[in-house]
Amino acid sequence: MQQSESKIARRELPERPASFALSAVSGFVDTAGFILLQGVFTSHVTGNLVLAGAALAGTITGGVGVRVSLLVVFVASVGATSAISRWLGTRVSSPVPLLLAAEAIWLGAFLATGLWLGRGPEAMPERHLLVVASTAVVAMGIQNALMREQLKAYLPTTMMTGNTTQFTLDLVTIARGMGTPPIHASLRRTSIVLAGFLTGAAAGALAAAKLGMGSPAIPMGVVVCIAWIAGRPVRSGP
Repeated sequence: MQQSESKIARRELPERPASFALSAVSGFVDTAGFILLQGVFTSHVTGNLVLAGAALAGTITGGVGVRVSLLVVFVASVGATSAISRWLGTRVSSPVPLLLAAEAIWLGAFLATGLWLGRGPEAMPERHLLVVASTAVVAMGIQNALMREQLKAYLPTTMMTGNTTQFTLDLVTIARGMGTPPIHASLRRTSIVLAGFLTGAAAGALAAAKLGMGSPAIPMGVVVCIAWIAGRPVRSGP
């Protein structure tokens, strides 16, 4: 009798490389999106509220409706992913590979819609901008929910403010000669996540300049690789 999917043990993702890679994906998508999508944030979506306020004040032009709509899209994607994650948790050994696959699919949609609706250096109409940006926001919403629902022991890989704060506090504590092994371990963890995000941001900027709307293919490929690693079954002994 074949073993059912729910009984197959899946491989645990190693925290350090997975945190670095997922943070790099987030940094890449946020930076490339900001450059290619007329200043829209796709990962740090709350930044869109700041820019919407600036647009209302007349200090920047346009995009209020798009930016507010993207926050709604983000909330909906996080809520849907959370519900799906919990539903999958009762049916499969680990929802992580499936959720990562879903993120990769939405990054693929970001790539496809960008190539289809993008106009190179010309600004996209707001309706096209909303479609393209929404696909990236959904992908990042999935990653946000994945971290909260399934990878709770990991540091956040999409929002760096808390990680930067913790990094600074740990660094100050060590500089004062009060570093303990847990403090040093915390500093290493935050360093990995911050380094991943910065690496991804730099790569995203370069890719946006060189590849334009083709650049989302890179983070999509990274997420596919992580999903494949997470989805491999654990070999049982003889």
